[in-house]
Amino acid sequence: MDDLARKSISGLAQFIGALGILLFAPAWTFDFWQAWIYLFVFAVSAALITLYLWKKDPKFLERRLNVGPAAEKENSQKPIPSFAAAAFILPSLDHRAPWQRTTR
Repeated sequence: MDDLARKSISGLAQFIGALGILLFAPAWTFDFWQAWIYLFVFAVSAALITLYLWKKDPKFLERRLNVGPAAEKENSQKPIPSFAAAAFILPSLDHRAPWQRTTR
């Protein structure tokens, strides 16, 4: 296995793991079927995109392996990954203590 394959598989696994933590830790439970569906669909989609780029455009894939606030060159872009993390944390908190209760 070449270095690009090792880096891309490792990076994808780490990202899926981090996404799982962001989804399940704030919910404080694994009994959160919406998060399982999202995580599965996201992981399959990301794996397919990675495989496609691995075969068709490995140079682009190599550039995209450097992500996160440290990889951003512009200061205005650095906080965006942190805000994106909130998009996964808020639904998990809502699952733990629903803010919108429906009573009918």
